[in-house]
Amino acid sequence: MKNRTVLKTLSILSFSAAFLLASVSVPFLGSAGADTQIDFIKQVKQEGDASYTQNLTVTDNSKPVIFRIYVYNPTDTTYTNGLLRDEFPFDQTGTVKNRTLLSSDQTPLYFSDAFINLPADKKLIYRAGSSRVYGYNDSVGTEIPDVNGLSPLITPQGLKINQIRGGEVQFKHWYVFYADIVDSSVPTPKPAPSMETAKKVNNITQNSGFTDSVSANKGDILEYRIWVHNKVVGSEAEDVVVKDALPIAENTKFVNKAFVSGSNFDTLTDTATVTTSFLARLEYIPGTTRTFVHADKSDGVLVADVSGQSKLFTSGVSLDTIKGCFEFERFVTFKVKVIKPQVLEVPPKEQPPVTTLPDTGPGAAAILILGSVPAGLAIRALRRKI
Repeated sequence: MKNRTVLKTLSILSFSAAFLLASVSVPFLGSAGADTQIDFIKQVKQEGDASYTQNLTVTDNSKPVIFRIYVYNPTDTTYTNGLLRDEFPFDQTGTVKNRTLLSSDQTPLYFSDAFINLPADKKLIYRAGSSRVYGYNDSVGTEIPDVNGLSPLITPQGLKINQIRGGEVQFKHWYVFYADIVDSSVPTPKPAPSMETAKKVNNITQNSGFTDSVSANKGDILEYRIWVHNKVVGSEAEDVVVKDALPIAENTKFVNKAFVSGSNFDTLTDTATVTTSFLARLEYIPGTTRTFVHADKSDGVLVADVSGQSKLFTSGVSLDTIKGCFEFERFVTFKVKVIKPQVLEVPPKEQPPVTTLPDTGPGAAAILILGSVPAGLAIRALRRKI
């Protein structure tokens, strides 16, 4: 073990003098067995300092702070699906803690902390384009491209390392980035958000699951879900409000549209459809509007109705600020019931009685005329006799 420790120290000191001048030896941080161990440490220094440390006091505000993460797998096992993530101290002042986390499929989650003691009213801002990775005896390094103006190391997703090969000193790596010291009043640069939303409906009665469209029967309970997500890591969608236009007229097809708006992005819309085989209407179930966060297994947060109606249908439900990343996604849900309006049968109107009138049609006139002919002849004959 001593020999291996000496080998580690010597190999690190032999690394480019310009990069690792007077660096300290890297301690062994943790082990979960012979095949699950890794050397890993987070250190910092100011530009021009002779050595890195885990507790830095800033002495010159004009010089950037350099962050360095050392990773070495001393075993013969190749670790896969490595993930390196740095919890950069955004907008923090005073003594700030900077933690880095490392994990893989074969190792537990490791962490290493460094502390930076900042002057009063100062904070750190990541220097765009400063992230690089250095290999053994590598004084140039390879650029790690930023993602939306931030190093992937300091995003919530972290930097993926497909393989962490081990055993040989040539597989040692150092991940480096810079941060400038600025007044705490200086806004932290943030990229613009890029929002997306999706409207789904679930026929709870029929257990359809959330989908774009469902059919429904009389009395079915439906749950609508509105999903809101900011795709740009490091950005913030501000003043986010969700509204919904629930159709209230009777119909056999209901296209329900949701609206997501904010102060720094364009309004988004999406729809979900409900169809019935009869003339129906959708009735909101009071007290069912709720908000949820990422991977939320709770009952969510109830949004109080106003006069028995969801705020979604009037002023909207405020989600405030949504940061970029799936871990900050939000959901709004509410329920409705399918109502079949009652059709009242109208009794038939009573018909007035029919009165029989004397027959005065053309047949009666003919009889009258024909009957008068012999009567006339009889009178004429009577006169002759007299």
